Amino acid sequence: MKKLLSILCALTILALPFNVYAEEVLGSGQADSTLTYHVDSQFSVIIPETIDVTNDAYYFSSGMMDLADGESVVVRITGLQNDRVTLTNANGNTVQLAINQLGDAEGRNSNVVGLFKSGYTTSSVGFSCSCIDGARAGDYSGNVTFDISLE
Repeated sequence: MKKLLSILCALTILALPFNVYAEEVLGSGQADSTLTYHVDSQFSVIIPETIDVTNDAYYFSSGMMDLADGESVVVRITGLQNDRVTLTNANGNTVQLAINQLGDAEGRNSNVVGLFKSGYTTSSVGFSCSCIDGARAGDYSGNVTFDISLE
């Protein structure tokens, strides 16, 4: 009996009319409705395989930057220790470089090295590097990771 009552209750609920209209039109007439459609932000940031920071500042570029109002694309450099990166040459010598933020990062911390607004294909924030300690002559390299996020 309980099973039959449960089935009848379920069928009654399903049979109830649900009003999904913003405005009910009785008989002939018209009604207005607003259609909405959302397009997510789309962007790309070009991260070169190698960035030479010997003399010049570096600013990231973008192939496309279509962002919603109030959104930014932020590029952060990760894995630094005290805002520094260590590079090594073929002989095993090392050099420490300080990462210097260039431009207005809008209150974000010093690991922000790129900042894009909608429509701009060059970041308004960049970075440069400066040698912390004396380095022996030679070519130095090391890997860094850039984290890209929509904020």
